[in-house]
Amino acid sequence: MKFDRVVRWESATWTPRKLAMHMSKPARQAASQAAKYPLLADVLEAPPPARDPAAELRARQARMTSAESSMRNLHASQWRNARAKYRACTQEQRDEIDAKWATWTGPRNPVCFSYLVRVASGEYQAITDRMRQRDRELKAAIDAQRMAEAACKPQLFEDDSK
Repeated sequence: MKFDRVVRWESATWTPRKLAMHMSKPARQAASQAAKYPLLADVLEAPPPARDPAAELRARQARMTSAESSMRNLHASQWRNARAKYRACTQEQRDEIDAKWATWTGPRNPVCFSYLVRVASGEYQAITDRMRQRDRELKAAIDAQRMAEAACKPQLFEDDSK
């Protein structure tokens, strides 16, 4: 089965520009605060000083690692669910999915594969039918409410056509 590989993030690094921006962040925040609230500049507390660059780099790396791990886990679970639905299909449906997936020009990710599986298995049509039925019911309820409101609406002016 063909799929697009997810590129791994590079580790966090300090460039001279990033380091300078990190170290000047409290001063920039204070200037921004003074510009936004000139009358309260003396009352508002100053932004905290910049963290140690090494500690900040470790924190950024930990956040990046955590975010990448959670996204990789999400993609893996989506692939597992899509493949489970694929294996639950009949052989004819699988052949149809395989043919469409082989000629698929979009991204080869679990969401697109799941879409093809849902279309071939009829699940997508069932979902669409349920949504359309719900829309019809909502429209009928709204129309009934409008009719009830129109029937209860008081006549403000007498009919002058007599």
